[in-house]
Amino acid sequence: MSKQKRSPHSEFFVNVIGRRENALVLLKQVLPESIQGHLDLESLDIEKGSYVDEKLHGHFSDLIFNVKIKNGSVGKIYCLLEHKSVPEYLVALQLLRYM
Repeated sequence: MSKQKRSPHSEFFVNVIGRRENALVLLKQVLPESIQGHLDLESLDIEKGSYVDEKLHGHFSDLIFNVKIKNGSVGKIYCLLEHKSVPEYLVALQLLRYM
């Protein structure tokens, strides 16, 4: 995992969504109920670090969460944000290409 300094956009993302209470609200809104049913979201813990390559840190931010799965194991939820200065068509496909 890379540990370089984050851009101001990344800092904002991490400071807002990186707060446990905000992350819980976001995940409860975006994760399908079929997935939430397998997770103990109250066990959510924010992991330090980043998987974004140093060359891409000016454009991307990421957050990693650890969460207990109801079968007793621990899983990870990965959130990746790309910073855009203007709206772009088919951004979702662009993100899939990066992944």
